[in-house]
Amino acid sequence: MFSAFESDNSIEGIKEYVDIDITGPITDSVAFRVDRALEKAKTVGQKVLIVRIHSTGGSVPAGNLIRNRLKEYQKQHGGQIVTYVPVLAFSMAAILFLCGDRRVMSHSARLMLHRVSLHETGECSKDVHLIQSVNDYCVDLNTELFEFVVQKSDKKLTCKDLEERTPGIDWYITYAEALEYNLATHVSDVQPRLVAAVRCVIEGPPRSKYR
Repeated sequence: MFSAFESDNSIEGIKEYVDIDITGPITDSVAFRVDRALEKAKTVGQKVLIVRIHSTGGSVPAGNLIRNRLKEYQKQHGGQIVTYVPVLAFSMAAILFLCGDRRVMSHSARLMLHRVSLHETGECSKDVHLIQSVNDYCVDLNTELFEFVVQKSDKKLTCKDLEERTPGIDWYITYAEALEYNLATHVSDVQPRLVAAVRCVIEGPPRSKYR
């Protein structure tokens, strides 16, 4: 289901928009549903998207598909994207957060960036050439994603900064740090209240009842 939304608690004058909710692991099926939502947004002529993100990350290729589609929507349709993180956006989810023209975090929200890693198991872990190919692939992905972060930070961060902050560890980023480095543009604890009958929800697999 899909619709344009109207908010009476708008972000800096944004009154009508399309809402997309990315919750849970980022997978190929999530990328497909985001793509479908963007296609429907085109048909209603809505240029403002609010993308709410609550995710610990997931597939880098799937995340890159979403990132490229959002970039295309901005470029080809003059779309404006507001990304909003109420609690957390880790790994690839943090990269998707950075796709926003306006990037909003709550005071308690956290972003997390780290280097790309892939793990080989079974017979694959014994193939030296395959392992080297995977490592090369990870290096290329890291370079691409770090350069994207640098660009979105308006060069307040450099690739060297990111490498020094993620030497095999995760960098957890508060709203204050995100503002300092231009990773976030706004802080708000109030999510725009959505007034509409239909919502396009993009979510991952159901959470375990033991969590």
